[in-house]
Amino acid sequence: MPDELNEFQEYLNELYEICRAKTKRRNVSDNQFALWLGAKPSAYNHWINGYRKPDLISAIRISQTLGRHGVKDYMRIFDVLGYKRVYIAPTPDAEYLMEFWFDLPEDMRNEIEATIKQLRSKG
Repeated sequence: MPDELNEFQEYLNELYEICRAKTKRRNVSDNQFALWLGAKPSAYNHWINGYRKPDLISAIRISQTLGRHGVKDYMRIFDVLGYKRVYIAPTPDAEYLMEFWFDLPEDMRNEIEATIKQLRSKG
Protein backbone atom coordinates (compact mmCIF):
# COMPACT_ATOMS: atom_id res chain seq x y z
CA MET A 1 0.00 0.00 0.00
CA PRO A 2 1.41 3.45 -0.87
CA ASP A 3 2.49 5.76 1.96
CA GLU A 4 0.27 8.62 0.78
CA LEU A 5 -3.48 8.40 0.78
CA ASN A 6 -5.24 8.90 -2.51
CA GLU A 7 -8.08 11.41 -2.75
CA PHE A 8 -10.75 8.75 -2.27
CA GLN A 9 -9.06 7.38 0.86
CA GLU A 10 -8.92 10.91 2.29
CA TYR A 11 -12.61 11.31 1.45
CA LEU A 12 -13.41 8.06 3.25
CA ASN A 13 -11.61 9.41 6.31
CA GLU A 14 -13.75 12.56 6.16
CA LEU A 15 -16.88 10.44 5.87
CA TYR A 16 -15.74 8.34 8.83
CA GLU A 17 -15.65 11.50 10.96
CA ILE A 18 -19.13 12.45 9.73
CA CYS A 19 -20.34 8.95 10.60
CA ARG A 20 -18.90 9.26 14.12
CA ALA A 21 -20.60 12.63 14.60
CA LYS A 22 -23.97 11.50 13.23
CA THR A 23 -24.01 8.24 15.18
CA LYS A 24 -22.64 9.99 18.29
CA ARG A 25 -20.12 7.22 18.75
CA ARG A 26 -16.53 7.74 19.69
CA ASN A 27 -15.34 4.66 17.83
CA VAL A 28 -16.87 3.06 14.78
CA SER A 29 -15.41 -0.21 13.49
CA ASP A 30 -14.52 -0.65 9.84
CA ASN A 31 -17.43 -3.07 9.45
CA GLN A 32 -19.89 -0.64 11.06
CA PHE A 33 -18.63 2.19 8.88
CA ALA A 34 -18.88 0.08 5.72
CA LEU A 35 -22.48 -0.76 6.56
CA TRP A 36 -23.20 2.91 7.36
CA LEU A 37 -21.95 3.70 3.82
CA GLY A 38 -24.20 1.00 2.40
CA ALA A 39 -21.22 -1.08 1.31
CA LYS A 40 -19.95 -4.58 2.02
CA PRO A 41 -17.12 -4.61 4.54
CA SER A 42 -14.89 -6.51 2.08
CA ALA A 43 -15.39 -3.82 -0.59
CA TYR A 44 -14.67 -1.06 1.93
CA ASN A 45 -11.46 -2.88 2.92
CA HIS A 46 -10.29 -2.77 -0.72
CA TRP A 47 -11.13 0.95 -0.96
CA ILE A 48 -9.50 2.08 2.26
CA ASN A 49 -6.35 0.08 1.49
CA GLY A 50 -6.12 1.62 -1.98
CA TYR A 51 -6.54 -1.62 -3.92
CA ARG A 52 -9.71 -0.55 -5.72
CA LYS A 53 -12.21 2.26 -6.02
CA PRO A 54 -15.98 1.89 -6.22
CA ASP A 55 -17.53 1.46 -9.64
CA LEU A 56 -20.26 3.87 -10.74
CA ILE A 57 -23.11 1.71 -9.41
CA SER A 58 -21.45 1.54 -5.98
CA ALA A 59 -20.85 5.31 -6.05
CA ILE A 60 -24.55 5.87 -6.77
CA ARG A 61 -25.52 3.59 -3.88
CA ILE A 62 -23.11 5.34 -1.49
CA SER A 63 -24.36 8.76 -2.61
CA GLN A 64 -27.96 7.73 -1.93
CA THR A 65 -26.99 6.38 1.48
CA LEU A 66 -25.10 9.56 2.37
CA GLY A 67 -28.10 11.65 1.37
CA ARG A 68 -30.37 9.57 3.58
CA HIS A 69 -27.91 10.08 6.45
CA GLY A 70 -28.24 13.84 5.93
CA VAL A 71 -24.75 14.41 4.54
CA LYS A 72 -25.09 17.78 2.84
CA ASP A 73 -22.63 17.21 -0.03
CA TYR A 74 -23.74 13.65 -0.70
CA MET A 75 -22.80 13.92 -4.40
CA ARG A 76 -19.14 14.82 -3.85
CA ILE A 77 -18.27 11.13 -4.17
CA PHE A 78 -18.72 11.40 -7.94
CA ASP A 79 -16.21 14.26 -8.12
CA VAL A 80 -13.68 12.45 -5.95
CA LEU A 81 -13.92 9.29 -8.07
CA GLY A 82 -13.84 11.18 -11.37
CA TYR A 83 -17.36 10.23 -12.43
CA LYS A 84 -19.89 12.56 -13.96
CA ARG A 85 -22.44 13.41 -11.28
CA VAL A 86 -25.54 11.25 -11.32
CA TYR A 87 -28.40 13.27 -9.92
CA ILE A 88 -30.35 11.18 -7.49
CA ALA A 89 -32.89 11.96 -4.82
CA PRO A 90 -31.25 11.77 -1.39
CA THR A 91 -34.51 11.29 0.52
CA PRO A 92 -37.99 9.92 -0.17
CA ASP A 93 -39.37 13.49 -0.03
CA ALA A 94 -36.90 14.65 -2.68
CA GLU A 95 -37.69 11.59 -4.77
CA TYR A 96 -41.39 12.45 -4.57
CA LEU A 97 -40.67 16.03 -5.62
CA MET A 98 -38.58 14.83 -8.58
CA GLU A 99 -41.26 12.39 -9.65
CA PHE A 100 -43.96 15.07 -9.77
CA TRP A 101 -41.80 18.09 -10.66
CA PHE A 102 -43.39 18.64 -14.04
CA ASP A 103 -46.88 18.28 -12.59
CA LEU A 104 -46.27 21.46 -10.59
CA PRO A 105 -47.35 24.75 -12.17
CA GLU A 106 -44.43 26.56 -13.79
CA ASP A 107 -44.66 29.53 -11.40
CA MET A 108 -44.34 27.15 -8.42
CA ARG A 109 -41.29 25.43 -9.98
CA ASN A 110 -39.74 28.86 -10.59
CA GLU A 111 -40.40 29.86 -6.97
CA ILE A 112 -38.75 26.66 -5.67
CA GLU A 113 -35.75 27.20 -7.95
CA ALA A 114 -35.40 30.83 -6.82
CA THR A 115 -35.55 29.77 -3.17
CA ILE A 116 -32.84 27.15 -3.71
CA LYS A 117 -30.60 29.65 -5.55
CA GLN A 118 -31.08 32.14 -2.72
CA LEU A 119 -30.15 29.52 -0.11
CA ARG A 120 -27.07 28.43 -2.07
CA SER A 121 -25.83 32.01 -2.44
CA LYS A 122 -25.91 32.40 1.35
CA GLY A 123 -24.03 29.25 2.02
